[in-house]
Amino acid sequence: GAPAAALTDWECPGCGNKNFGSREVCNTRTCRAPRPPPPAAPVARGPALHAWKAAPLATVAAGDWGCPGCGNVNFASREVCNTRTCRAPRPLPPPPAAAARGGGAGGEWGGGG
Repeated sequence: GAPAAALTDWECPGCGNKNFGSREVCNTRTCRAPRPPPPAAPVARGPALHAWKAAPLATVAAGDWGCPGCGNVNFASREVCNTRTCRAPRPLPPPPAAAARGGGAGGEWGGGG
């Protein structure tokens, strides 16, 4: 059979037409550009497109927060996500470790007495 790359649908660099993987030239009558060579690496899709948002921890300041809606990293001073298409509110901070385990004296709030 044909190699897998030959069967992958492709976009014509000349006119933007979507072509079936079996075509070697664009099927638009006014274009007929040859199929471009396959990319060296697979094209990233989905979350990988926003890999820059997963910055190393050294570049994220204390208090900065990740938006649960879109993954954008926001400055600590922001109360809503600054991505125009998201604008999700800042999530509540996680409970302290002792409260999360249900430990500590005085019940849930850890107060004595």
